[in-house]
Order: sequence, then structure tokens, then C-alpha cells
Amino acid sequence: MKRIIILFYFLFIIFMFMFGNEKEFENNITKICAESDFEYYEDCVCVSLSSRDLLPLIDVLSIDIVDSFFVDDRIVLEGYTSNLKNSVCVNYKKINIQIMVCEDVCIVGYPLIKKSF
Repeated sequence: MKRIIILFYFLFIIFMFMFGNEKEFENNITKICAESDFEYYEDCVCVSLSSRDLLPLIDVLSIDIVDSFFVDDRIVLEGYTSNLKNSVCVNYKKINIQIMVCEDVCIVGYPLIKKSF
């Protein structure tokens, strides 16, 4: 019985940690753009923003750009910020925010973009 209680407690803590990080991400985005549509996936959050919000986003979150590359006619930026807790390792680099820029639209994923763009 103790094991079950400990397991549920552990799962509750993990759930609260993940939920808190999503809220932290949302709060930082809404500082820049009040009308944002967030999309929730199993292990990430994505939001579409105007390209004009890209520099304020980088500034507010203090994002260090770790890598950038092109996918078709889109540029993808991968970065790290200490303002968000979760991170992943991609090509031996720690990142926790991914940004796709195409014309006047940005898709921002925390920690990664998990939808097609």
C-alpha cells in the first residue's frame, strides 16, 4: 500500500511540474502577445505568433540561440533559456525552445515544435 501511495505522490509531483512549466511558458508568451492560441501535445506546447513578436520574445525570455537551420523556405531557431525549466538534448546541445519563422508567422514550441509547419 505504501508503494502505491508513493507512486501516486510521485506522479502527482511530475504532473504539477509539467503543468507549471506550461503555465510559465504561457505567461511569458502572453506578456508579448495577449491573443495567443496555444496547442497542447503530450509533451510540448506550441503557439503561433506574428513575426514582429519574435524579437520581443527572445528579449523577454532571454533566449540564447543555440542553432539555426533551414527547412524548405523556413528558418528554424533552437534556443535555451533559464526562464523555462524543461529541456531536451538535440545534437549534444541543450535546448528548451524551438522557433520556426516563415514570412510573417512564427511557431514557437516548448521545448520542441511537435506539429507540422
